[in-house]
Amino acid sequence: MRFYTEAKQGWARGSIVGTIFLRMVLFTCVGMIVFATFAYAYLSSQVEQRAIDSVKDYVAERGRSESALFLRAQENLDGFAENFVSLYADPDVLPEFDFDAYFESLSDATVRLREEFFTGHRDAYGVLRKGMSGFISANHPELTDELKRRLVLTYLMVSRYGPAWTDEFANLHVSMPENALVIYWPGVPWGRDAASDLDMTSGTVITATLQEANPSRTPVWTGLYFDNAASDWVVTYQHPVDLDGKHLITPSFDVRLGDLVERVTRGTTGSEYSLIVAKNGTLVAQPGHMGDLRKGSGQVKIRDYGDPTLISIYETLLQAEPAPTSVASVVVDDAIDAYLGFVELEGPDWWLVTVYPRELVQASARRASHLMLILIAILFAVLIGIVVLVLRTSIARPIQQLKTASEHVAKGDYEPVANGDVALPDKRKDEIGLLARSFRAMASQVGEASSNLERAVTERTIELQDANRQLEELSFRDGLTGAFNRRALDRDLMIAMENIREGGPLGALLLMDIDLFKDYNDRYGHDAGDKALCGVVDAIRGVMGASRLYRYGGEELAIIMRVDGEEHAKRLGAAVLKAVAEAGIIHEDSPHGVVTVSAGVTLITGERRGEADTVLRRADKALYIAKREGRNRLETLFD
Repeated sequence: MRFYTEAKQGWARGSIVGTIFLRMVLFTCVGMIVFATFAYAYLSSQVEQRAIDSVKDYVAERGRSESALFLRAQENLDGFAENFVSLYADPDVLPEFDFDAYFESLSDATVRLREEFFTGHRDAYGVLRKGMSGFISANHPELTDELKRRLVLTYLMVSRYGPAWTDEFANLHVSMPENALVIYWPGVPWGRDAASDLDMTSGTVITATLQEANPSRTPVWTGLYFDNAASDWVVTYQHPVDLDGKHLITPSFDVRLGDLVERVTRGTTGSEYSLIVAKNGTLVAQPGHMGDLRKGSGQVKIRDYGDPTLISIYETLLQAEPAPTSVASVVVDDAIDAYLGFVELEGPDWWLVTVYPRELVQASARRASHLMLILIAILFAVLIGIVVLVLRTSIARPIQQLKTASEHVAKGDYEPVANGDVALPDKRKDEIGLLARSFRAMASQVGEASSNLERAVTERTIELQDANRQLEELSFRDGLTGAFNRRALDRDLMIAMENIREGGPLGALLLMDIDLFKDYNDRYGHDAGDKALCGVVDAIRGVMGASRLYRYGGEELAIIMRVDGEEHAKRLGAAVLKAVAEAGIIHEDSPHGVVTVSAGVTLITGERRGEADTVLRRADKALYIAKREGRNRLETLFD
């Protein structure tokens, strides 16, 4: 109260303390309102974004964790397939064998693996083998020596690998296009119990692996289903194996997903929950719907199910921008007012989705923003109190003295300040005294300082101009290759066209594209791709002479060349293609074995007064023809 009274009296007398106090209160209040408005909006958005990022990180980590089992299934069967082909193709493996020692023909016209291989059988090395069964349907083709050898080899490999893998997977089984199957499944004699007239090749699971249904020979993931024999939710992974165009076998896993389904459906709060959705519109797992999924054998179509929330989630996922596998994304589903954090699981074309109501994120943002605003208000109040406390001290007269001295200096009257005729609070021991002493000392040097400042400004201006020129030059360069960039190409192409119209030398535009560069990156990695791109640029620089090389975009390059005519342009273009090929950058996925380029060339002439885009489109059209006609070639388009 005493402080307020002193401030009010000071203001009434027109003192600097009172004036500054009132102004500071007014400006601080206005500034606080403006700052608080922007701070609230900014902090709310930042807190909300951090919450969204947290959801994305959570979903990404879960995606990596849940994908591990699918990846192991793929890696295991990749190794199985490779090993099988190696053994099958080796004539020294099973050159002679006793098929009947493994399989027996039964009265129902089927051929089945002998029962002792399931109940327990010691092999020639004394190792106990069991849990194995095999089945060849009654409608099987002729049992040729090749088919018998393949069946015995399949048995030997399944009996070897099955016990090691069924800790994670329900079973390991191998089907054949001849309507045969060998399986390791302890406790389930599938091959002994299968119906004699069973046609496995007519079912959707086996059919998806046959050559006529799967000409690309890609591995197949089935939909989720509840397997009563395994007493678990299961998805089957199948890996067709061919050799010289012949379908040999299809090794497969029944992958248990009960733990995955349990992790997805447990621990929900009612507002935040997770689910798994197949890209084809099938609901895989969702809290509260597992009973319906079990009744529908795991094949419940979301659009047919009739749940508007699930339909909205699925439609939002379909409309979202696709992201690479295992990369999490977050989108907003306005229909259910929630964020959807989702990630594609490796393998079966499923999305793992976390539904996070937007109100939870916004409430968190509001709480953080409100707390921040309270802290800002406290900070402003403390700041005002501190500043006014300083103003209460005897600073009004020193400030006035400094003001008077500065007026002398402003008029160029330095001598009274320097020799002490103008009073300054230079006897004080605090910062104001130091400022006053420094001000008096500086007064005698102001003239020289002004001159030095002018010289420094001039020198600095020159330095800035040089720096700006350097920056402008860098803006026309590609950071990776050092070649000129697209911006420089647009500029130089316009200049070239203008020069040609004014009687300058004839020019040509060569547009190139590194052949099969995506395949190069996929095989060797993007770091190697960057090195290869730099190698191509270096090779072209060696032959292009006075021409200018540009990185047009990605793996596309361009050259503006001075030429005598069409033939000269062709020769220069051919020299560039040759230089790239002779650089010898290995590219095993290219039919040429090395990195090559395709190119299109066109003239830049004075008669063509169109925009630069016209020349670029003409060169691009020639490039397209070169790529279409087989790559590693030069096409021209001069008309």
